[in-house]
Amino acid sequence: LELTPGLLRDIPKNGPTDPIEYYRRPLVGWLFRERINRGLRMLPDRRYESALEIGYAAGALQLVLAERTGDLHGIDLDADPEPARRVLAAHGHTADLIQG
Repeated sequence: LELTPGLLRDIPKNGPTDPIEYYRRPLVGWLFRERINRGLRMLPDRRYESALEIGYAAGALQLVLAERTGDLHGIDLDADPEPARRVLAAHGHTADLIQG
């Protein structure tokens, strides 16, 4: 599981606090991605029944988690669920996303 620059290339910003643009920058992007990837490397190599992401924003991490998760969920304070759902659908995934 890894958040890569290629995965982030076409994901649009979703909401005023979405940091997706920083994830695409050369040095700062590596720092942002590495922070997430270190956490992903701590997960055991197995399939999960369900996962909840707090702060799904543009849905980048949702794409990574969807590879190993049955039921994927997310909540975000200001991100609109629809753009993130479209990103997931374009990659063949779905998630129960809410703004709240």
